[in-house]
Amino acid sequence: MQRLSELIEALLRLVDAKLVIFLDEIDTVLYLSFSVDDFFAFIRGCYNDRADNPTYNRLTFALLGVATPSDLIRDKRRTPFNVGRAIAQTANLSHPWGICSLWLTRF
Repeated sequence: MQRLSELIEALLRLVDAKLVIFLDEIDTVLYLSFSVDDFFAFIRGCYNDRADNPTYNRLTFALLGVATPSDLIRDKRRTPFNVGRAIAQTANLSHPWGICSLWLTRF
C-alpha cells in the first residue's frame, strides 16, 4: 500500500484538476483467495484524509461492478466500507448510447 499511496500523492501534485480513478468489475475481488481488505481500507483512508488535507477533495474512486459496500471488506472487525454512495444502473444497455447516458447523467 505504500507504493500506491506514493503514486496517489504524486498524481495529486501533478494534476491540478479533479482526479477520478475507475476500478471496473470490482465484484471479482470477492472471489480472490487472499484478502483485499487493506486495499479498500486504503481507499477509505483517502476519503478520511480529506479532513486534514484538502487536496484529497479532488480525488474520487469509482468502483464499478456488482457488489455492495459491505461485501468489499471481509474482516468484520475493521471499519466498514461505508463511504460514498451506490448508483443503480438504469441505462438501456441494449442501445449503443445506453452506457453513455449513464455516464452523462452522473457527472
